[in-house]
Parts: sequence; structure tokens; C-alpha cells
Amino acid sequence: MRLVRKQTIKNVANRSKNFFVYQKIIFSLGLLTLGLLTVQIYFSNQLAVSGAAVNYSERKAIELEKENYQLENEISLRSTLGYLESKAKEMGLVKITKVETLKPISPVALKQ
Repeated sequence: MRLVRKQTIKNVANRSKNFFVYQKIIFSLGLLTLGLLTVQIYFSNQLAVSGAAVNYSERKAIELEKENYQLENEISLRSTLGYLESKAKEMGLVKITKVETLKPISPVALKQ
């Protein structure tokens, strides 16, 4: 009887040993899958946040380009001679009709 019990215990031990190994492998794979899903969700979230930031930056760049074009148009409008002449009249300046020149007298430096 002792012989039968020892063999049976050994067989049961061997069978249960393999069962626990498979159980550990399945648990490890499940844990790895859960970890990878968590990482995927995190990076998907980061991608969405980055996309929103890029979209905001692009809209801001377009808005600044429009403002730049408006300012360039305003500068070119205000730098025309007609605009400058009208502003000069508003300030009370008059247009010169006769140009006067001064003739130089003797040189200022000595011994020339």
C-alpha cells in the first residue's frame, strides 16, 4: 500500500505542478495585456491632446497672417504721397511754389 500511495502522490504532484505553471503563464499574459491596453489608452490620449494643440497653433498662425496683411495694407496706404499731402494740409502746411537757393559765399576754412 505504501508503494501505491507514493506513486499516486508523485503523479498528483507532477500533474498539479504543470497546472500551476500554466496558470502562472496565463496570469502573466493577462497582466501584460492589461498593461499594454493601459499604455495604448495613455498614448491615444496624448495624441488627441497634441492634435488639439497643433490645431490651436495653426488657427493662431492663420489669424496672425491675416493681421500682418492688414497692417501691411495700412502701411502702404499711409505711405502714399496723396495721403501724406492731405495730412500736411490738415496740419496747416502749404505747398512751396517758389524754390529758393542760397549761393555760397567764401569758404569757411582758412587758406583755401
